[in-house]
Amino acid sequence: AEQAAVLADLLGCFRPRRIISSPATRCVQTVEWYADAIGADIEISKALTVPDQVHGDPRQLVLDVIEDGVPAVLCGHGETLPGLVAWLYAYLDAAPPADPWLAKGEFDVLHLLDGELVGAERHLAD
Repeated sequence: AEQAAVLADLLGCFRPRRIISSPATRCVQTVEWYADAIGADIEISKALTVPDQVHGDPRQLVLDVIEDGVPAVLCGHGETLPGLVAWLYAYLDAAPPADPWLAKGEFDVLHLLDGELVGAERHLAD
């Protein structure tokens, strides 16, 4: 709960308007604080579930978010996100982070302009 509250404050700096989460309770609870703070609904996507339960292609979800052009938060699982992040960097023709694994409460922020990566940051909600 403490990390979710800190995360809500940090996310406010980037002003994402869409919030997309795995249906797992811990993921929903992670983004709930921010969603409540901005009065947004949390979109549930089974594409963000753990690898053996994935329903749908998380890569397509990411492409849809990019095409939508609305700043978004995607909350998923440590087992799924490193591969998705590596794929996204390759798709954007950009060098991936040295360590694709995210610790609990850690998140990446990717800044895109016209579909190109113009900046990337890693933060820890601690």
